[in-house]
Amino acid sequence: MGAQPNTDPEYELMRKIQAEYGELIAETVAETKIPPAFVAALIANESGGDAMATRREPNVLLGLFNVLMGRRTEYAGLNRAAIISSLDTAFLHDFVSLDDLACSWGLTQIMGYQVLSAEAQKIVHEPTELTVPEAALRMTALILAHFARLLGLDPAADFEGLFRYWNTGSPTGQTTDRLYVAKGKSRMAIYAALEQPPKAESA
Repeated sequence: MGAQPNTDPEYELMRKIQAEYGELIAETVAETKIPPAFVAALIANESGGDAMATRREPNVLLGLFNVLMGRRTEYAGLNRAAIISSLDTAFLHDFVSLDDLACSWGLTQIMGYQVLSAEAQKIVHEPTELTVPEAALRMTALILAHFARLLGLDPAADFEGLFRYWNTGSPTGQTTDRLYVAKGKSRMAIYAALEQPPKAESA
């Protein structure tokens, strides 16, 4: 008898991500130390593989608005000038743009304000572009490399710190989903196994 199909939902999720984005993930991290399995697990944790996923983040919007109004000097490293530079001249459009900066986007739920850096602008110009898988994964690799340098983490080994930083902004932060890191590591293992060539059947 042939092998029975694996109906475990975690396995199916990672298999789906591999089928849809495996080649793109591999291409994106090919010249980095980031394992494809980490990016795949991040996709699973953040969006379940939905490239069009978006999530409004009210606390982020409030933080950006307070900087814009001069109530605080910066938010996530962005000062008033940086925020204003991203806004259009039309009043209503400005607030739509600000809302976009405070939204998380795409496969790995990248915060909109992260497109404002000079390096990010080489990849995308507007947060909405993060719903394009190629752009989202290039930005993911860029941000992970930045995080790793900033924190002195090894992107090929310090997965817990990177998962926590991605989700909370701190390598020791407490994730809202207390199983976030455990799920990420488990999903990495599943994906890594999927990437292994099939074993030849014995006669």
